[in-house]
Amino acid sequence: MKLHPRFPQDRPLPLHRALPAALALSSTLLLATATAQTVDGASETAPSAQNTASDTQPSPAPNTAPKQPAKPANRLPAAPDTGDAQRQARSCYVPEDLRSEPSKLPGLSAALIRGKGDLLVIMLGSESTSPRSNPDAAPGSNPLKARSGRPHEPEQIPLAARLQARLTLDLAPLPGRSIHVESIGRRNSTAAEQAALIGKKVLPRKPALVIWNLGRADARRGMPPASMARALDKGLEQLRRQHIDTIVMDPPYHPQFEAFFRTDDYRQYVRWTMNLHDQPWLHRYDMIDYWASTGRIDLDSPEPDRQEAALTFTETCIAYQLSTLIDRALSRK
Repeated sequence: MKLHPRFPQDRPLPLHRALPAALALSSTLLLATATAQTVDGASETAPSAQNTASDTQPSPAPNTAPKQPAKPANRLPAAPDTGDAQRQARSCYVPEDLRSEPSKLPGLSAALIRGKGDLLVIMLGSESTSPRSNPDAAPGSNPLKARSGRPHEPEQIPLAARLQARLTLDLAPLPGRSIHVESIGRRNSTAAEQAALIGKKVLPRKPALVIWNLGRADARRGMPPASMARALDKGLEQLRRQHIDTIVMDPPYHPQFEAFFRTDDYRQYVRWTMNLHDQPWLHRYDMIDYWASTGRIDLDSPEPDRQEAALTFTETCIAYQLSTLIDRALSRK
């Protein structure tokens, strides 16, 4: 499939980016009104929120925005509760316009219905395939690998391990079968380098689903966005010919990275290419941007514990959103 050098404009700016400005304007107007009432000598005061609020508050629906917590200087963002589906849905909430309309996943659906043996999902990419240290692990050990009891398995990383746990819950029951998520790729690899691994390392493993993370390394290394799109197009064609479904994640959002390497054009090309192939893709950039702008995570703090907390939150919620996207795609007729 030949890609045209031009691409359509991205969708309108997500509403949550305008929220801080709207809140600031609202606060200014309220302050001005209160000051005017004080000067005029108004003696009436607003009723207390504690007196007017009901003693019993109804629990919010899973797909509603969570109440934003206060952010004192010594408070870290709480990790999503993976043991409670409704609580995690509220913690990892994103507006509906940030969730792409899922396409069908016929290959994965067939593997779930008619397939035999364990179900394999491969994560292909750069950052998502680089293991990071676990402070609770013994030196030289791999607790994620040991947990599965399969010492011959490739090393798992937090995002892959979280996705495997989430899919096991969401796609259960699978009598006599299990789901395994493995990672293939190398750090700072471009889309073209990742596409070259499909024929060598991905297809021989015969996965039921490939989740492709790309774009950030191409931006960092100054690769043309069009070349990334061509590599993505070639890789998707390879996987399609083998009846392997693919979900693509666009580059993750981080303010410091965006200050040096703009990813706008890369995300535009990802969106356009996935629409051409009618394949689902996860709006990872916009989701992380939403969680940061609404105070769920702090990406600007230089403190290591806050950086670790933000990374844990992001990995957990991205795994949840991926599993939700897969579940919605499998539900389509």
